[in-house]
Amino acid sequence: LPELALALARFDVAPGIGHSREQLERACSAAGLRLVAFQSESIPRVYRDAREFFEVLRAMGASRYPGGSPLAPGALRALMRDYGEGNASAHGVHATWRPWYALLSR
Repeated sequence: LPELALALARFDVAPGIGHSREQLERACSAAGLRLVAFQSESIPRVYRDAREFFEVLRAMGASRYPGGSPLAPGALRALMRDYGEGNASAHGVHATWRPWYALLSR
């Protein structure tokens, strides 16, 4: 979610979202596994507004709070407003999902 990472950065909050291929490779090495295949996608989506996008995140259980604790209600409202303004179009608010898939071996 690069748009969310940028919005969080504007609020000086480390996103803590997702994991890079390099992080996965280090974790595999530490666990005695080998990364056999890695593929990533870019899936753009449009939501009615920023509130809908943030509700989708919450409903799917994406609740890793930056810094280990939830944002204060006022800060969360400001973040949603910033996200909505920065990613708005005539059709709604954009978000780009960046899932990745990996095949690991022992």
